[in-house]
Amino acid sequence: MYHTHRLAESYPEPSKTVQENTLSQHWYEPVHNGLRTFRIEESFQTGMTAPFPHDTMEKNAREVTVVSYVGVLRSDKGIIGFSDSRCSYQNDGVCQYIADDVKKVFKGKDFVIATYGANVVYGEDQKPERLEKVLDRILTEFSGTHRDFFEKLQVTMRAHFSSHLNDQFHFLIGFRDYDGLFGTEECRVSRLGVEYSGPSYESGYRTGGYQHFGPKDLIIPFNLSVERMRKLAEVIVDSTEQMGNLCLDYNPVGGKVQIEVLS
Repeated sequence: MYHTHRLAESYPEPSKTVQENTLSQHWYEPVHNGLRTFRIEESFQTGMTAPFPHDTMEKNAREVTVVSYVGVLRSDKGIIGFSDSRCSYQNDGVCQYIADDVKKVFKGKDFVIATYGANVVYGEDQKPERLEKVLDRILTEFSGTHRDFFEKLQVTMRAHFSSHLNDQFHFLIGFRDYDGLFGTEECRVSRLGVEYSGPSYESGYRTGGYQHFGPKDLIIPFNLSVERMRKLAEVIVDSTEQMGNLCLDYNPVGGKVQIEVLS
């Protein structure tokens, strides 16, 4: 369930609804390295949102999706957050190129986050703004934990959720807790609040977005150095892009490799 014994005491206890939804068989599936990875095979076909009991979107409303490839690597030496830089929209199975300069990886004092899926936020005036600008604004002079950060993000986005009821924003997180230990978890932000997978302190990785050509069952040794993990992240994104280029008429993974380090 939720393992918060090494996290800040100020972290809110998840509601019963959140616990039930997060424990849905569709939310995460186990992988060999002990972590859990977003089930892209189902989510990619439904707008990158895992099915929730409260999710009553019509199929037509889910046809437009935002395509990315992101991940976090974890060893006892630190955390690497990584991503490509390409933004593409998939509408009814057809991908459309948008840009190769979208920021997807961010760093706080004691955490790194990578975001995928929806990347546009509407303010009170209903004008669209890139998610990256909202995240950067909040991170400016922010000094709390990653869970404090996402609670603040959800409050900041209330105007967006008031008119976009079914939108969900997905994040992979690498963090350092109060004992100096490195962990990872996943969360999604919606009008219902902030929902977490629960932290893991196992060495390994998490990926999200368009994962069809990404590594499967990758082994991360517990003592792998930050320098080697950084190089590994570059290889992961580059190889994923290269395989997509060979197999696809249009590859939704591309652009510069983005990396943030927490050590």
